[in-house]
Amino acid sequence: MLPSSWYESRAVHLLMDALFRAVPEDAREASIREGARHSIDQTTRGIYRFVVARLTPELYMRQVQRFWSLLHDNGEREIVMTGRTSCRSYTRRWPGHHPVLCQASTETMARLFEIMGCASVRVSRVACVSDGAPECVADLSWTKT
Repeated sequence: MLPSSWYESRAVHLLMDALFRAVPEDAREASIREGARHSIDQTTRGIYRFVVARLTPELYMRQVQRFWSLLHDNGEREIVMTGRTSCRSYTRRWPGHHPVLCQASTETMARLFEIMGCASVRVSRVACVSDGAPECVADLSWTKT
């Protein structure tokens, strides 16, 4: 796999299935979380880390579709504030949806909020297309640093 190439969803789904087939169910969530954190830490070095660290949750929310489109060629993302230090994330009309990728995108968002300076970031998935929901929804909360 080449780092800056687009791959068909079907191929990516087969890869995710193969990678996580041997991971026990009770370890899967932690494995996906750790993989997402590692990916963000590797891709936000140097000037990129500097820029992300200066984002605010509100600015990230306003630009989330633009950020999403850097990594995906379809799907819609929206994040809305639900409190002073909480928000709800929606992923809609994403033909490339896969349960592992869905959780990874949620964990990626949580790590970005940490880099922005939010402390005690907590994320919980509310609904998922994999479970028959019409869209994927996750709640995120944090404390200011």
